Amino acid sequence: MLVEEAFARFEDEAIGTFRPLPVAALPARRRRRWPWLAGLAAALTAVAVPLAVRPADAPPPPPQVVVHERTIRLPGVDGRSQWATFADATRGWATIGVPCPQVECPVEVARTSDAGLTWQRITLPRPDLYDIRPIDRDRVVFGNFTGETFMLSEDGGDTFRPVGPDDPAVQQSRPGGTPPEPRPAVAPPPSDFVQRITKGSAGTSWALTFEAQRRTNTVWWSDDDGVTWHALAGFDPIGGLVVSPDGRQAYFLESNTGRLWRLAATGHTPVALPPDVRAVHGALDDGRLLVSTADLRYGFWRDGTFTPIDARVNEHITDAWVLPDGTLVLGRKAPPVISPDGGVTWIRFG
Repeated sequence: MLVEEAFARFEDEAIGTFRPLPVAALPARRRRRWPWLAGLAAALTAVAVPLAVRPADAPPPPPQVVVHERTIRLPGVDGRSQWATFADATRGWATIGVPCPQVECPVEVARTSDAGLTWQRITLPRPDLYDIRPIDRDRVVFGNFTGETFMLSEDGGDTFRPVGPDDPAVQQSRPGGTPPEPRPAVAPPPSDFVQRITKGSAGTSWALTFEAQRRTNTVWWSDDDGVTWHALAGFDPIGGLVVSPDGRQAYFLESNTGRLWRLAATGHTPVALPPDVRAVHGALDDGRLLVSTADLRYGFWRDGTFTPIDARVNEHITDAWVLPDGTLVLGRKAPPVISPDGGVTWIRFG
């Protein structure tokens, strides 16, 4: 009875407040709503199909590679860049040839601190110091191509002081703009002949020594700046270390056989490279190796897969290396191509 009384009271109170919808209006309104509902249903179906097809554990698509073109130019100088070198992702130096009617034309030297967006002139103490050898973003050796004269700048090229060919800075630097020989403040391992010591940004140091009596190379590692060293097994007498910038990825490459060994504190394991890989140029922090093939293609090798570098920058390359901050450099006879983020963004200079 209570329910019936409630409905009766509602009927008495609400009478006259509701207006019935004309029947003639129903088809028209339905016709107007139907295309909108059909479009919504189609959109939902289109969105739902890819989600249903793609596996839940499928890897994300690779990032889209971007190539930026930048010109090496000084204000007021009508010249063309001949060569450039970089110490990290933002600091670099370049030579710019100035056209003239003579056989030997003047050359300007420029510096950038913003990855080549702008360039500033460097005034050299003498006009023939075009062999630019960066050690880091501040220390750079300027030499002539005869190897007789060297000037060291410790502020990127603002001031200079003369140094001899036996100066530690000259010995550490490398011609052609390639990375300098690493010389960290790490005590060397117990060996008569230490070939190389490198320290990663994560704190692990690696060293390579030559043992004359056994005619083998020994690889060492240390996590306390050389206070204690741990030796791994001996390797082929001809070979070298390949270490990522953070020091967590380390390899030994046998030059005679081409065999590659992955190094770890517990030992070493072979890495199966494809037969057409002719050189290993560096290691990246994410586990990839920078390699080149017999047909002069450059790319990355990881987990049995070779991924070529984008074709827009993968031409006329003469060498490649990884800078201490992880920047990739593709050397050319012209100014190089660099990538500050592992090959997603490339900057080509002209």
